[in-house]
Amino acid sequence: MTIVPRRIAARFVPVALALALAAPAALAQEGTPLEDGRVKGYVPPPAKLHLVDGHWTPYDPPTPPEDARVHVVVPGDCLWNLAARYYGDPWLWPTIWDANRWVTYSHWIYPGDPLVIPPKPGEVPERATTEYPEPEPATAPPPPPPPPPAEPEGETAGKAPAVPAGPVLIPAAERQEMICVPQLFERFDPSPLRIAGREEPAKEMLATGDIVYLSAGRDMGIEPGSEYAILRPGEVLRHPVQRKWAAVFVQRLGRLRVLTVQASSATAEILDSCDAILVGDYLVPWREKPVPMVERIPLAKLASPYPGRLNGTVVVCHEPGDEIAGEGDVVGIDLGSRAGITAGDRILFWRPGENGGARRVLAQGVVLQVTAGGATVKILESRSEVTIGDRAEVL
Repeated sequence: MTIVPRRIAARFVPVALALALAAPAALAQEGTPLEDGRVKGYVPPPAKLHLVDGHWTPYDPPTPPEDARVHVVVPGDCLWNLAARYYGDPWLWPTIWDANRWVTYSHWIYPGDPLVIPPKPGEVPERATTEYPEPEPATAPPPPPPPPPAEPEGETAGKAPAVPAGPVLIPAAERQEMICVPQLFERFDPSPLRIAGREEPAKEMLATGDIVYLSAGRDMGIEPGSEYAILRPGEVLRHPVQRKWAAVFVQRLGRLRVLTVQASSATAEILDSCDAILVGDYLVPWREKPVPMVERIPLAKLASPYPGRLNGTVVVCHEPGDEIAGEGDVVGIDLGSRAGITAGDRILFWRPGENGGARRVLAQGVVLQVTAGGATVKILESRSEVTIGDRAEVL
């Protein structure tokens, strides 16, 4: 199916059957006559109708699945209006057409035709219905819980509530940080799936809410509702100590969700954006990363005079080109999944002491993302700035 930008697609919105049957001549006059007598942009109604289940139609509609939501076409219906009614967004009309492949052209649907209305892309399917879902029967509210027993008088009266056992855990980052945290790859193999176009050609830098077109569709098994992370590879990082190539710095630019799928293309909406998104950015399947939960431990309790067994090196600060990082920033270290690092591990940043003295502890952080090429760590507390080449101990 050819991808049509929104402002052009408005010319081709499916028209109601009654209007199309009543004024084909008017449509022809507005179009451009071709050499064979046809009119450019106008598709005439099918010529051969036959009686199916008491209504006239050129199709042989299949029996809808038992669990499907079905809409029986009435005069005045079109896919544009049905998408607005069932999804709240008329631009999703291709979703309905895609679920009813027996309709050979979207302009022509006939009263009495049963159309399957699939779930809105990205939503959990509802129970089957032939129109709008009927409201659930009202139920009586549950009875209020019984009042707590009265506190006994005497020794236990006035005591403070019990403190829960075990450490108190707090989230190490917000969900948006997990979406946007960069990654370190050993090597970056370009994904075959990319952002191939945009709905608004004049808008080069894309963000949340924009509609984009993908470079593949059903030919790559893409389905409506699928979500993808948006990636852009950056520079190859050189190890500050070993002076060899360490990893590829890869930006995570956001997340998108597929709305409709065609044979070799798809339409998607950007759900989250961390930076300007461009045509040509790569897409990989989205995997939700849980926010690590950590115990709040003061840096002074973690510091010790001598380093532990497993230590790596800071290879990048926040973004390539940055020289220092502090509390709340993200840095990359050269220890990854091959070293047994996992999300949630605590990292102590330090620098060797002068003249062989005790090391200088700089900061503590928590691992947010891990790959074979390294780990990205958020600094939770800093005593001093962290720079490229500083050491990173796994606690």
